[in-house]
Amino acid sequence: MASRSVHVGAKVLGALLIAETAVLALLAGAILLEGGANGLSLASFAPSHVLTSQMSASLGLAVAAFIGFEATALYREEARDPDRTVPRATYLAVGFLGLFYTFVVWVIVQAFGDAGAVGAAAQNPAEMFFTAMTCYVGGWATDLQRVLIVSSLLASLLAFHNAVTRYGYALSAEGVAPAALGRIHPRHGSPWVSGIAQTALAVTVTAVFAAIGVHPYNEFLLWVNTPGVVGILALQTLAACAVAAFFRRGPGAHRVGRLRTAVAPVAAALLLAAITGLVCTRLSLFTGAAPLVNWTLIALTPLVFATGVLLALRIRRNRPDVYAGLAATDVDCV
Repeated sequence: MASRSVHVGAKVLGALLIAETAVLALLAGAILLEGGANGLSLASFAPSHVLTSQMSASLGLAVAAFIGFEATALYREEARDPDRTVPRATYLAVGFLGLFYTFVVWVIVQAFGDAGAVGAAAQNPAEMFFTAMTCYVGGWATDLQRVLIVSSLLASLLAFHNAVTRYGYALSAEGVAPAALGRIHPRHGSPWVSGIAQTALAVTVTAVFAAIGVHPYNEFLLWVNTPGVVGILALQTLAACAVAAFFRRGPGAHRVGRLRTAVAPVAAALLLAAITGLVCTRLSLFTGAAPLVNWTLIALTPLVFATGVLLALRIRRNRPDVYAGLAATDVDCV
């Protein structure tokens, strides 16, 4: 699947997304028709529930759940009209997910009632949606929902695989990674060698963790993914700072407008920095691990960043032509 072009992957992921959205919409419709457990209420949106100290941890989890929307830019070289489709896809994804997730969570609160929802979530959060589906729709819908949970996990893994594959391809096209990673499939136009390399790496890491006997979810999945969450938040913060610095020193700001070149990136940098801090200080919510493990996972981000800076300085010293062409290479992946 990953060796095919982005259009094939988009069709598969699109079909799964429609199915997953449809089953949640079915649940929401059933709850609304029944009027919930005690009638419909907007009490969960009251400022007293939102502006609390406990909300900061929830916001950190929510932002971490949105990790991945920025990957639309990775498919720029495979899009027919990237200047139009990539920004549109990004805004549409963030807007739809934010509104739809908010609506679905509110509906689930109505399914148990404002008072009962807290107790249900505390007692068994993993079964909360399934319990609501069985109660308001039926057992058959719950079985379908469980199948779609598995398919959504496979879809997310495919999306991450495609993203990492194209990172490897981009580094190869820039002359930083081995040239073999930049090979394009003659038929599908996809970076298939980079995909094979990423698959081999994933299999090796999985085998090592399995051999040492770690828990597949509580340790392997959570511990491996957590540095990625912290790292991407840190990268987004740096990217926002870079946008503001670029337009402050370079030409073109007057043509784009101060809102997009100064106000938005500065505001984004401040908010992202605050969110990154929330995630780091409440990392136990992600990992369920001891403080030593959590701070070790956090330390990987500055360690990797420092390694990247050292490699960049080495490239600038030994291969100045490659360094000068970074982020400016035209590629032909379609």
